[in-house]
Amino acid sequence: MQRLLSLWEIMKPFNAALSVELIAFLEVLNSKSSLPKNIFAIFKSTPGHKRERLGEKMRTGFGEILLAGERHCIELGLTTSLFTLRRMQEAVSRRTCEFRELYLLADELRGRMADEMKGKYLFSLDLDEAEHYNNPTGGWSEVLERFPMATTDVEEMNKCFALSRYAGAVFHSVQTIECGLIELGGFIKVNDPKSGWTAVSGKTGDIGYQN
Repeated sequence: MQRLLSLWEIMKPFNAALSVELIAFLEVLNSKSSLPKNIFAIFKSTPGHKRERLGEKMRTGFGEILLAGERHCIELGLTTSLFTLRRMQEAVSRRTCEFRELYLLADELRGRMADEMKGKYLFSLDLDEAEHYNNPTGGWSEVLERFPMATTDVEEMNKCFALSRYAGAVFHSVQTIECGLIELGGFIKVNDPKSGWTAVSGKTGDIGYQN
């Protein structure tokens, strides 16, 4: 099972690689323009239509779509796509904005978004793993109430386990146990200034030998 997935791989099966806003952008071009419906053919083969300017309502509608797209790019960290979106916003703010300019920028945006989303990776978790990661102290309330100093290690232990970092999970589980050993060391009066596994186990060995 592949666990590490790019944002592109996750979105591609849902036909969302261009983003909902970009698709809506092209739909508005098709539905509100006086041009023929095949918008791609228009820009590729009919030079006269490329020079047609956008009307006021279309510029306003595009501005709203692009503003929503800008928010998504910021949330997803798609920085170069954001630059293109802002150039598109600047274009539609001008009365002289032509269809040709927007189409070229939309095509640039499509490529930039695809490239950037291929560089954003996400790690998949099943339900049990997600529970360990999102609720790392679940079931540990009594232990942590008695040994609050173990909280960080309990959290990291469960998060490492959820992410299949088992060596890290073992390390933090040992650290968690040591919190209890340090408390035990105080109870049996360990004199070592660095109480822990070695000092406490040595002291308990001495006690067992004396008995």
